Formats: sequence, C-alpha cells, structure tokens
Amino acid sequence: MWRSRKGHEPTAPQLSLLEYFTRVPTYQKLFAAFPAITVTAGPVRDISLIPDPGEDLRFLSNLQQRTSVSYLMTAEEVSRSGIPHSLLFSYPEIVSDLIQREVGDVRDNQAILSQVAAVLLPGRTWQFDVQVLASNARQRTDSVAQKLRRKLEQIPTWPVAYPIVFVVRRSFGRASRNLQDLVIHPFEDWSRRVVLPDVTSFCEMALKVYEVEEVKDLIEFRLEDCQALIECSPKSVKLKLLHANGLQILGRVQEELEVYDRLIEEYPDDGTVVHKRIMCLSNAGQLERAASECQRRLERHPEDADAFVLLANLQLDMNHAEESLKQINSALAIQKSAHFWCVRANILSTLGRTSEALSSVNVALMSDFDCSQAYLLRAKFHLQAGRTEQALKDLNDYERCVGLSLDSIQMKAEALAQLKRIGEAEQVFRSALDYAPENVILRMQWAEFLGQNGKLESARQECDQILNSSDRFGAAFSLRAAVLLELGHFEESIHDADKAIELMENSPKSYMIRGLAKASLGRVDEGLDDLDTCLTQDPRYSIGRLHRGRLRAGRDECESAIDDFTDALETAPDWVEALLERGYALLKLEEHERAREDFDRVIELAPERADGYTGRGITYLIEGKKAAAASDLDQAIELDPSNLNCRLNRAKLLLELTEMDLAKEDLNEILAAEPENGAALWQRAYINLYQGQFAEAQQDFDRVIELNPNLSQSLIGRSVAFEFAGDVERAEADREEARRLEPFSTDQLNTDQILLTASVAAMNEQFEKAIELATKVIEEHADPPAEAYRTRGHSRWYIENFVDALDDYAHIIENTDDATRHDYSAYGQILCELGEYQDGLVSVEHSIEIAREEDDRVGLAYSVNGQGRALAGMGLYDQAECSFAESYSLKPDNPWLHFYRGLMYVERDDTKKAFACFEQALSANSPKLPPAKRRRALGYVETIRKKRVEELS
Repeated sequence: MWRSRKGHEPTAPQLSLLEYFTRVPTYQKLFAAFPAITVTAGPVRDISLIPDPGEDLRFLSNLQQRTSVSYLMTAEEVSRSGIPHSLLFSYPEIVSDLIQREVGDVRDNQAILSQVAAVLLPGRTWQFDVQVLASNARQRTDSVAQKLRRKLEQIPTWPVAYPIVFVVRRSFGRASRNLQDLVIHPFEDWSRRVVLPDVTSFCEMALKVYEVEEVKDLIEFRLEDCQALIECSPKSVKLKLLHANGLQILGRVQEELEVYDRLIEEYPDDGTVVHKRIMCLSNAGQLERAASECQRRLERHPEDADAFVLLANLQLDMNHAEESLKQINSALAIQKSAHFWCVRANILSTLGRTSEALSSVNVALMSDFDCSQAYLLRAKFHLQAGRTEQALKDLNDYERCVGLSLDSIQMKAEALAQLKRIGEAEQVFRSALDYAPENVILRMQWAEFLGQNGKLESARQECDQILNSSDRFGAAFSLRAAVLLELGHFEESIHDADKAIELMENSPKSYMIRGLAKASLGRVDEGLDDLDTCLTQDPRYSIGRLHRGRLRAGRDECESAIDDFTDALETAPDWVEALLERGYALLKLEEHERAREDFDRVIELAPERADGYTGRGITYLIEGKKAAAASDLDQAIELDPSNLNCRLNRAKLLLELTEMDLAKEDLNEILAAEPENGAALWQRAYINLYQGQFAEAQQDFDRVIELNPNLSQSLIGRSVAFEFAGDVERAEADREEARRLEPFSTDQLNTDQILLTASVAAMNEQFEKAIELATKVIEEHADPPAEAYRTRGHSRWYIENFVDALDDYAHIIENTDDATRHDYSAYGQILCELGEYQDGLVSVEHSIEIAREEDDRVGLAYSVNGQGRALAGMGLYDQAECSFAESYSLKPDNPWLHFYRGLMYVERDDTKKAFACFEQALSANSPKLPPAKRRRALGYVETIRKKRVEELS
C-alpha cells in the first residue's frame, strides 16, 4: 500500500494491537459489524497496510467504495493515552464520513483515493496530513484537500495523555495500482523538520515534532466532550454508549437511563443496547423493572444466555437467591461459559453453599485455565475463609491472565494487611500508581486503603490531590467526607457530602456519611432523615442499614434497630459487625438468649476478635453468671488489652465480687487511655469512697460533674466524700444542688444519700454510724428498701450483735422479693454464730443453690465456706474439710475461709494447723475480717504461740 518514493518494498505488518482488540468481546462484535476496517500497528519503520484478499467491499448504488483504517501506535501507547476504546474506533469513522461528504460527492466519475493521517495531541490539538489523488491528472484536488482539512480541524477533541495516531484511507471507484503508488507515507515531512534520534514510534515522533509532553496529571472527564462528538456523528451508537457511561461515572443515573431509552427506540432488538439499559435500571435501584425487561427479552429471545445471566444477578440483588440459581442454570444449559460458572459460584456463596461455590469456580477454571474472573472470585472465597496465602496465589494467577486491575490490587492489599504485612500492601498500591498515576479510581482505592489502616491524614491528602485536578468528581468528595468524619471534622464532612450529593444524582453513601456527621453533632433527627434517604435510594445498602440501626439503638429504638441489623445480615449473613450490634440491641430488650446466640456466632466467625467475648461476657454478667462472665471478659482483654468497654464491664463484675483493687486496676487502665471516660471515673470514685480514700473520690467526682454537671447522683456521691472528709458545709451544698436539679425526687435523693453514706461507713468500719443511718431510713419509710436492712444487718453482724443482725436478714428473706444469695448465706452464718448449726446449714445450702444457678463462683466460695462452718459446728469434720477445700479452690485468698478452718482445728485441738489458718486470715484482705474477728484470730495466734514457747521451755 504505502511505498517510499525510492520504491522499496514495505516490511510485513505487526498486528499486536489487532490481536489485543480481537481478544476483547466488545471489539470482536465491532469488527464483525465493520468488516472493511483493517487495523495494523507497529514501529514506524515497519508500518504498512496490506489489503486482506478476503476483505469485504462496500457498494453504495453503483459506486464501489473501500475504507481502510490503520492505528499507528502500539497497545501500550493506546493505554498510555487514556482514550476510551469506543472513541478510538469512533474517530476514524468520523474522519471517514467527512471524506465521504467532502471528497466522494465531487468525484465526477473519476477514481479518487483519499488518505487522512491524524494525530490527536495532549493539550487537545489536532494535526492532519491530508492527501487527495485523482486518476485523472487534469482534475485539481488541492482545493478539495484544503476544504477537507478545514472540516477535519472542526472535529471535537478529547483530552489524552499521550498522542493518538491513525490513518484513514478511502477510495471511490477502482483506484489503480499507479494511483496507490502516488500516496506518500503518513507525516513523511516530519523527518525533514526535526532530527529524531532513538524515536521508534509515530507517537514519540509526534511529541518531538509538535513539542508537547506526555501528561502525567489526572485528565478531567467532561460530558460536554461526549455531547460535542455525538453532534458530529449523531448516528454513532458507540458515542451514545460512551455518553451513557460518562453519566454513570458521574452518578447521573436518570440522565443515563434517558440515553438508553432513546437508544432502545432506535434499536429495540439490539442485544448490547437492551442489556446495558437493563444494567442501568439495576444501577438506578429499579430492580423489579430491570427484571421485567429481562423477562421480556427472554420471551422474544429464549436462547439469549446473557439475558439469563442478567436476570440471575438481578434476582440475587432482590434476595431471591434460589430463583437466581435457576436462571443461571438455564444460561449454562445454553452455553457452558466460564463466566457463567463464576456467576453460579457467586450465587451459591450467597446461599451459604460454600463448597459448591468453590466447585463451580474450579469448573470455570477447568473450562478456561485463563479465566481471570474465576481466579478473582476464588481469591475472594479464600479471603473470606481466612486462607490468605491461597488467596494471594490466585491473585497472582489473575494478574498473569490480565495484569493488574483495581479489584486485584484492592484484594491483594487486603490479604497482605490481614497477614499484618502492611508495608507490602502499601507497596502494591504504590507500584500500581507508578504504572498508572493518572488512574483516578486507583487513587481513590489507595486513599480508602490509607483510611482503613488509620492513616487518615494521608488519605485526606490523596483526596485533596484528586479534587485539585477535578473539582467535579463526586465520588472523591464522598470519600473525603468519610475521612473527615473519622477525623472528627464533622462540619467539613457535611460540606463535602453536600458537594457529592450535588454532583451525583444517586449517592446513598454520601447521604449516609452526611447523616452520621450530623448525628455526631447531636442532630440525630437530621442524621436519621439522611439515612432514610440513603436506604430509599438503595434498599440493599447494608452498611447504611447498619449505621441507621446504630443510631436507632442509641435512641433506645431497639426493635427498629434490630430490624435494620437483621436486614443487613440478610445481605451478608456472616457480617460480624451487624451480629455484634444486633446482640447489644437484644441485650437492651433483655432477650439474653438471642443476644448470646449472636455473640456465639461472632466468636465462631472471628475467634481472634475480642468483641464477641466482650458481648457474651456482658450477657453472662447481666444473667448473673459471674464465672462465665469473668472467663469471657478475661479472654477479651487478653485478645485486646486496649478494649475499654470490656475493662469497664470487668471492673463492674469485680466490684460485685468485692475485688476492689483488681477493679481499680482496670479503671486506671481505662482512664490512662481515655481520661474523660465518665463511667470509669464514676466507678473509681465509688471504690475510693469504699476504700476510705475520700480526697481521691472527691477528685473523681469533680471530673464527673465537670463532664456532666446535671447528674444529681454525682453530687450525692461527692457530698458523701466531703462529709467523711469533715467538710460538712460543702457536703450540704452538694446535696442542695442535687435537690435543685431534681426537685421532684428530693425524698429519693435524701434516701440515696443516706444509704450511700451508711454503706461507705460500713465499708470503712464505722458500723455504729452505718446502723444509725440505716435505721433512720427504715423508720422514715413505710416500705423501707431492702438495702437499708441489708446494710444494718451487715453492720450488726460485724460488731457481733448477732440477734439483731439475724432479725434484719430475716426481714429481707421473709418480707421482700429482693433476697439474694448473700442474704441467705449471711443469715445461715449468723445462725452458726449463735450455735444453731442445723438451721444455719439449711439457709447456707439454699444460698449455694442460688450461686450454682447463677454461676457465681466467688459467691459460691463464700457460701460453701459458710457450709463448712456449719458442718464443723455439727462435728462433721470430714464433710467440713470437703466444703473448705471447694471454697479454697474457688477463692483461696478469702480470710473468712481461713478463720473458719482455724476454728475447726481449734475444736479438733490441731494447734499447728489452727495457727497457720489464723495467720493467713490476718494477712488476707479480700475482704478484710471485721475487727472483732481480727481480734479473736490475733488472740488465737498469740495463745498458740505462747503455748508453743511454754512447751519448748
């Protein structure tokens, strides 16, 4: 075709670009539709276009026409340009149409050969080399060529990062070989204009000749470019599809749908147009309408396997997985495609049939060893199952097939992050960005990865760079809004979300982010409104349901919250976060068994996470199963020492078990990490009160009141600290302020204050004061609280006023529904103090039953110890030893255990063991023996020691 002026023969063509195109189904269809198009690409010195002997000829009326297209660039250069492939094919068609109008219409029955070599440069500039030759040498073609050039220069440009070079040759009539030989090599004058050392391609030559540089920054996409091209070629389906894709990228789904509606009117039976319109309906959230369109397509074309696949995916999105499976099986009955097997695998995975899903992926790979989709899907299954190394192997095979993709990069980074190889995960993204720095979606994924791994400022900077290049990219505003939300910049987050919503017609994520930011500012109603809009736009947006459920749970709308969490779990049955949230919501509704089932499932799915153990531990704690609670909370803290919620609940449990020092250790850890944790400050303040550290208690209450000045109970607590510290005036001032805050609860506040003071007095061995205050509450109330009798009974027992103490505990047991394990145990042990061992044993054994039912190991230790005391008092020493041994196994540091055993050994005249027991009783402080018993133990120790000295002398 092209021959140099010296007449030497051209070298054979290189077809790398053609081979590349013909492997892509879209371009296979294009070549089938336009058989006269020939594509050749290779180095400059080897370019030639040799007509295929079998090439079809087009005939218009009696006029024979022939069109040839050559792309003077390699596949890599096409990729570097960033031009959409549909546009790559459209530009030669536009040029060919112009040649038809400007050259073909003036042919005058002569054979004419036209050649247009075009280069589209970075910076949106066209350059053309136009040749028009006629078989009749007398016919002037210069004016025709000039007119054609002027029309060509009006072709709308497209932003490219690297030159696009192509040649369109069109002949009218039968062009002779002599006429063809007159055609000059494209851009032959370039070599005369500039010396080009080491230049091997037309693209490189164009950069040198026209003195432009390859664009490294992001290229802005504008819909106006699409619209201008469509005006230039109004019948081009490819350009209209490109326009629709642009609208989809910008989130303008309704406009995209309008484009497809117009296309479907022109081409009602075109499979590509019909399928793309169905996908557009799906993206717009019109799933039922899309499914209906699919079914209509299948009624007319029952052998359209792709329509069955579309319908299968739609039904899966509508949560009709079983029906979806039937549709994909129908598609496979028509065509055993590797892609179809992959779709089937995804459906089976949704149904929880993991092994069958994996088998379908394997069948896909057996039918096509290079099926990239199958490798990617299997890698996803491996990641979900925690088989990270196998996932990485499949991702490597995927990249062997098709190279890097956004999905493979993201999954590989996720796999490496799971293996704690964060540096390698980051390198995956950095390498990809070195290869494709202009890829906006890749940069978005990189920013998202940084955010997910706690590098929020870096993520924000990436978003800033993207938006500096294009301030019309709604998805980047949405991502930056999410990052700002995590950074706590709520107003800025709302501003970016507003911008994303303005730019994207359908943006459920942006509504969700804006709603969460508003809720974080206390505007919860507005936040819920945004989340409602989010889920109206996409009812299957499970993360939106999760967050709306959280907001509802925070407002104690637990039933609605549970509905949201359940809906989210229908989409992802093994979603740990949704299971956790539903578990906590169920706890609020006191549905402990269902809550525990959710936490059990979390532990099964993610045994390495502390959250499941924390939730189940709290459930056990609420149910009173203290041993199980302690075990789960300990396990949670072992897995995640920084789990503050778990430490807070363990501290609460330890307080119930009177392990105040251990509880305080957990609270100190919490407050070191989070100094303004009000719940931890509150609990530590009360521990300080009970331990007699009144100045420290006052400081903690000061901080609690500073954080929440309207909490009357904090003022009551601080008033007690002031009172025991001797500052009566400030104590009364706090009580007065508490009454002012809750004027309708003055009586209750007074009662709470007196009972708290009594309890603190008892814990600090001011028993007479405790008795006085508890008696005051009892006398002033027609129906006194059980806690008043309990505090008074406890204090009377500890000063060894056993008869009155017995009356107090008897009142609780006989007249209230509030009797606890402790009440029955105390009642039984006081009976033993009075020598009524048989009756005491009955009461203590009832307390043992309660402790075992509640799985209360510490309470059981105290009750079994009381059982040992009763049995020893009855002379049943062997049985008593068994009880003491069980109590020791449960709580070896209990001073009451060692005191009671010491008494038994005294009765058995085993002074050596008695001495050891009393010494242990005096050294243990969990809890400390009451003063009278400490004196008795010390007396026994001194007596036994004196007796030993006498024996030795």
